[in-house]
Amino acid sequence: MLALACENEMLASACENGDFDSLSRILKRGESQLDTLTAKLPFGTRTTPLIATVYHDHVDCCRLLVDAGAALNIRVGDSDETALHVACSKGKVHVADILINAGADLDAEDVLGRSPLFMSSLCNQPACLQLLIVSGASIEQPMRTLNPGATPIYPVAMAGNIKCVALLCEAGANVNAETVDGAAPLMAACQEGHMETVMLLSSYGAKRKRSRFRGCKPLYGTWADDLALRSGNVELVQWLKQSVSYGPLQHIDVLTPERTVELLRSGQYSPVAGGRDSPAELARTRTRTR
Repeated sequence: MLALACENEMLASACENGDFDSLSRILKRGESQLDTLTAKLPFGTRTTPLIATVYHDHVDCCRLLVDAGAALNIRVGDSDETALHVACSKGKVHVADILINAGADLDAEDVLGRSPLFMSSLCNQPACLQLLIVSGASIEQPMRTLNPGATPIYPVAMAGNIKCVALLCEAGANVNAETVDGAAPLMAACQEGHMETVMLLSSYGAKRKRSRFRGCKPLYGTWADDLALRSGNVELVQWLKQSVSYGPLQHIDVLTPERTVELLRSGQYSPVAGGRDSPAELARTRTRTR
């Protein structure tokens, strides 16, 4: 028993420190337990050797443990995070790729119902988010507690993580998905005054809600207008007023060339050429003011 405990401690130490040679020797002996909570994270939490390699981004050691059969989906800590949760929240894209290719659960939930994709969005890790999207992770998996019903795009919009918002929109995320109490991503972005995020969500069809929210009606226009006004972002308030009838092609500030072509090919309406708010005129105006 003492020998096994010693072997496990050596395994944990090798994983924490990224000592590939020592880890290789330990695994060849085959006497250690791969999935015990023998390793430690910097803040003292006990974890598995695999999660220790993920946390410290020891790519080769992570691959070695995965090849040796380490369990991929063990949950640790008070938050019930898996190795993939840790990788994606920390932006460790290389170890995340190893875990995904080995069959890690893409949609595993932590104690709050957050998936690895949710965590990569929340923590502003666009590289991990993109990896999860192309790997088939759900972009609509909602939280169960804390903010029930919130899908990944909601907290990202609130935080103004524009790259992650763009990735989710491009992947087809529902920009009008509401939390249990009726809050939508556009409202969250307006509340925090994130103008570029508001523009991007609007270009993908985010609606401006007028109905009751938490028992109240907006005091000024729609909830988007009301919350933008409360944020103190005067420029955002003015833009919301100006753009109330904009179609997708008129959101010139956030349109990429690729999406512009995509919209034109899909037959999106374009206002009469030369009109004040036509895409061409808006583009000319932006060019003159830059």
